[in-house]
Amino acid sequence: MTLLGDAIHTMPPSGGVGANTALQDSATLASELLSVAKGDKSLIEAVATYERVMVPRGFDTVDSSLGLASQLFGTDH
Repeated sequence: MTLLGDAIHTMPPSGGVGANTALQDSATLASELLSVAKGDKSLIEAVATYERVMVPRGFDTVDSSLGLASQLFGTDH
């Protein structure tokens, strides 16, 4: 099992990036699953590749969202 979008990247609604992150995650996962269907990778390799891309992208997006929330609402994150 792996997760995508808001299920793994909980973030404030500032910037409206939750849906964008989910779409990016799903596109990356779909690409990796296609490589499994073609026989280029095992399922375990594909999920590991997806997670290596998804995790840092998610942290960057959450940090950006928190920074924007801080600017909008005058709080520290």
